[in-house]
Amino acid sequence: MPEIANHNALGEAAQARASEVFYIQLGEGYADFSLGVFQMKPSFIEGLEKEVASDSTLKKFRKILSFPQSTPSECRRERLRRINDPVWRMTYLCCFCKVLESKHPNLAFESQESKLKFYAAAYNLGFHRSEADIRKWMVKPFFPNRGAKRDLAYADVANEFYQILKQNED
Repeated sequence: MPEIANHNALGEAAQARASEVFYIQLGEGYADFSLGVFQMKPSFIEGLEKEVASDSTLKKFRKILSFPQSTPSECRRERLRRINDPVWRMTYLCCFCKVLESKHPNLAFESQESKLKFYAAAYNLGFHRSEADIRKWMVKPFFPNRGAKRDLAYADVANEFYQILKQNED
């Protein structure tokens, strides 16, 4: 939810076009920017690709490693196209959840809400981070102004949105 709240289609379009050129031509080190409703960055997708390539339990997601093109810049262009495609975004989101399960196989949650908060914090901070770092981030007020007074923890924003959806489910 915090990523959806940060989504600004008009502002993103202008920023994305300029960033895409740098990313496609020069790579993640020169441009790493958030795209789409889920605010996914190319580095996030590249991280998922590395996890899938190195973890046999994630073989269901091997398709994210397949690119019809061969040059690095063509692969980066395809990665951006995928980030902007709703089906691919959901594939990446599901892959992220499976990567977390694989990285933390013995993690137990006392409720769906605590699991949601952990996943939301890992999504924002980085799934490659340790469990301890993710748990610290779960309570760090950093949304929407990066730690300003009255900011909220990403995990709490995600949970609040989940609670609203749950109420309206009935």
